[in-house]
Amino acid sequence: MSYLAGGMAISIRGRQASRKEAPILVVAPHSSFLDSCIVYATRMSSVIVRKESMDNYVGKLINYTQPVYVWRDDPNSRQNTIKEIIERATSKEDWPQ
Repeated sequence: MSYLAGGMAISIRGRQASRKEAPILVVAPHSSFLDSCIVYATRMSSVIVRKESMDNYVGKLINYTQPVYVWRDDPNSRQNTIKEIIERATSKEDWPQ
């Protein structure tokens, strides 16, 4: 299966790991919108997002995916984000993974 995003073709080979095998997906280095396309292509819809992204038009679409927001001005944000990721990855609830 291939997706075309901004002139780049994303090809997916093999099978996607189950939630039990791999409860999280890491995409980096965030230098383009490619990571968004990868998240979309793999149907892994919950992402980590900086709070500044919640106020624009794209933020409204991002909110639909139930993201984990990072508050960079909060000294506890890093630990809160880690806790939320662990909670979602190990939860029996139907969080988008």
